[in-house]
Amino acid sequence: TKFGIDAVDACFVPSDDPALATLLKKKKFKQSFIDVIMQVNNCKFKWADPTDTNICGLAEIMDIESIVNCTCEEDVDEEEEGVAPLDKFHLVDMVRPDRAVGIFSGKHAGDSLYMYSMNGVPQYLGLNMEGYVKMLIATRGFDHWQGALWQHHHKDRSFDSLGRMKEHLPRLFPEVKVEELLALYDSLRISEKMPPGTE
Repeated sequence: TKFGIDAVDACFVPSDDPALATLLKKKKFKQSFIDVIMQVNNCKFKWADPTDTNICGLAEIMDIESIVNCTCEEDVDEEEEGVAPLDKFHLVDMVRPDRAVGIFSGKHAGDSLYMYSMNGVPQYLGLNMEGYVKMLIATRGFDHWQGALWQHHHKDRSFDSLGRMKEHLPRLFPEVKVEELLALYDSLRISEKMPPGTE
């Protein structure tokens, strides 16, 4: 799959290892997640604006074994009211050292991924894995595109990821129309019951 970026292609490495699929099923991930993550296993790329390296795009979708083993907490009392079961929250895309995108397994498994700031609360992104990959490609992996979509949906003005994306993404990629990206997100967004302690 090409990202349309001259210097960087997304490194999608499909896996046909049945042992990995079995591992994901044992952890009770949704089948929709398993089907796609088997195709985009270990995708990593990064690009930067040559005039300002703070303007960049990146993805670090982890390999399947790391996704299965990398949760946010070792042990959580699932009966504690209003607390997100972070021992069942698996990191999928390590966007930054302090920021990631992940998904729940087990009895709280759903189709949607969540944004997660370390030591924070998972925030519902409303994209299944297939939708996430589509938006990753459409946004060229622009830094914090996930937050820009969150901001768009919730009309949140407490940070300005959306404004930053509107300013810089079309400048770097003239073929990209941010309003079309937002419409694509709206069309891909799913709704489902969220685990306790999430937003």
